[in-house]
Amino acid sequence: MKTRILICILLVSAFTLGAETVIFQETVKGKTTRENIDITRITENGLSWEISTAKDSVSKIGTDENGKVQAMEVSSTEGNWTLKVDGDNLTSAGTYKGNAFSGTLPLKGRLWSSGFDMALKTYIRNNTKGNLPFLMVNPVDISKCTEMVLVPEKEETLDGKIARRFKITLEGAKSLFWSAKIWADPLTGDQVKYQGNQGPGTPDMVLVIERLP
Repeated sequence: MKTRILICILLVSAFTLGAETVIFQETVKGKTTRENIDITRITENGLSWEISTAKDSVSKIGTDENGKVQAMEVSSTEGNWTLKVDGDNLTSAGTYKGNAFSGTLPLKGRLWSSGFDMALKTYIRNNTKGNLPFLMVNPVDISKCTEMVLVPEKEETLDGKIARRFKITLEGAKSLFWSAKIWADPLTGDQVKYQGNQGPGTPDMVLVIERLP
């Protein structure tokens, strides 16, 4: 019996696919800060996981064989929470600043994202044509999601490398009030640059992302 249990554990254990270091260089009002994030990719329980380890947090994003995000787990100094696809619903549960929360969001077939990079990778890896609407979710209060649109523009050269430029904006008439530019690797969908603010009343920001093997 113990032998069978051990074999089962080995079969579902993680298999490391690769690792890299990502450097985030953020410039706001002339002041530049840098942060290194270590990324490890593994397969576990039928999903491909990307694990990002920063100074104050660790996040895991799990995708299925079709590249769709099925789960996200975050552990940080402010709390711990999970997002998980359950049929056509997205569920959230965890704690934030000492307060417990949980919720369910009906997806109705819509793409969800907790960061622009998730939408970018979905767009490029699925060879999407035209605009891509998606829901930007807030794990702490999943009912307060924001309807957004990823709009393809053109390819440009950044630091000697080809990057595909997109506009990210709000859905419908709200697009008049906010938009930002974002660039991604045209093959992988990895974000390489962001330019814009983080909402009305916030200062403009330029974020440059460099990946080291």
